[in-house]
Amino acid sequence: KGKKNRIKLRDSIIPIVEMEKFFGENLKREDDRIMIVLDVDREIVAIPVKDIFERREIVVKPIGEEFQNIRHIYGAS
Repeated sequence: KGKKNRIKLRDSIIPIVEMEKFFGENLKREDDRIMIVLDVDREIVAIPVKDIFERREIVVKPIGEEFQNIRHIYGAS
């Protein structure tokens, strides 16, 4: 208990962002879990997803002042 879940990718140990804490979705089944690996401000993290429809590299830019008070939105592409 209190231990962060992590995955090993190549020679790195990467922390998993547990999305059920944010969305209440149960994605705990380890056998069919797909991960998206992100570089967020030079920190590598993995996010579990149910499916991948397409692969793209994107750059997320800060949002304008008019959107700064909206929770859970930090940038746009």
